Amino acid sequence: MKVAIIGAGEVVRNFHMPAWKHIKEAQIVAICDINEEHAALMAKRYNIPHYYTSINELLTHEEVFLVDICTPPSTHLSLSIQAMEAGCHVLLEKPMAVSIQESEEIVKRAQFMRKSKNIKLGVIHNLLFYPWCLRMRSLVEQHVGDIISMEVTDVATPNDIIVANPDHWIHKLMGGRFGEGFIHEVYLLQHFLGQLQVDSVWTTKIGAQSWIPYDGLHTTFSAGKRFGSISVAYNSSRPDFKVVIYGQRCNVKYENFGLTVLPPLGKGAYNFGVDALRQNSQQMISTAIGGYNAWRGVWKSHEIYFRSFIESIINNSELPLSLEEAYKATETYLLVLQRAESLKKSES
Repeated sequence: MKVAIIGAGEVVRNFHMPAWKHIKEAQIVAICDINEEHAALMAKRYNIPHYYTSINELLTHEEVFLVDICTPPSTHLSLSIQAMEAGCHVLLEKPMAVSIQESEEIVKRAQFMRKSKNIKLGVIHNLLFYPWCLRMRSLVEQHVGDIISMEVTDVATPNDIIVANPDHWIHKLMGGRFGEGFIHEVYLLQHFLGQLQVDSVWTTKIGAQSWIPYDGLHTTFSAGKRFGSISVAYNSSRPDFKVVIYGQRCNVKYENFGLTVLPPLGKGAYNFGVDALRQNSQQMISTAIGGYNAWRGVWKSHEIYFRSFIESIINNSELPLSLEEAYKATETYLLVLQRAESLKKSES
């Protein structure tokens, strides 16, 4: 399967190329970037035969089975349509687009191309394909019962490689750093709770970076009788990522590579002590396994998703993530950013 990559930035270097290297059925035949130097360097580093500075040139000279789009989201609509109309399947990095209207157009075109030419487009919501998240899905189905609520916390330091760079293109997006990354937490929450209604949005600013309008974004959601919250911040003393699902039968928590199941708690000091030991032992074992797998590279979610997407093409089966689910998450994330931007304007 001949694959072409559009974009030659950090996400390609750190995530996509390491994933494609492990998929023997795929051959990267070309890379394209408007910055010729970046394209040439990436081609040389990974022994990619050809590089281009325009998708038109690439599609004219290469016979490509799949196009992997890793460019800023403002380009996603035009690039994905060009690739599909050239007969290529498309993998599209998140977020799907920079507006609800563009997201709707991508979905509309992708649905038409699938029905008319069996061309598929998949949006890369990669957190859903980490082994810990796949395991969490299984635990929720087996043990949690009805979900009551869910919370996601993702904090980083002001030295985050993107936040600390005032010239990074991401700061031009609506929401800046949040405009690129906040979609992760939204689609994770939606996957477990269902369709989300945005209830409240508020922002905070603690850091001193003048190019960052806010460095904390906090939201609450409802999903029928369920509710959830997301807190993302770039002002912490240390990074941390935590997901907690509260259920009627038990709770499930992921943090620091560790996945733990928290059953009902009995009364009395003895039960509290036993529960603390059980939690600590689960955390230690799960963290050790998760850390070992991360060191081995088993945790690579992009590789798992890429394989699942290719299998859906070969077997003519359903996508590993439906376009409707990807669109709904994108719509919700954009609504949150619009409210955050309104807050910023009213405060100024």
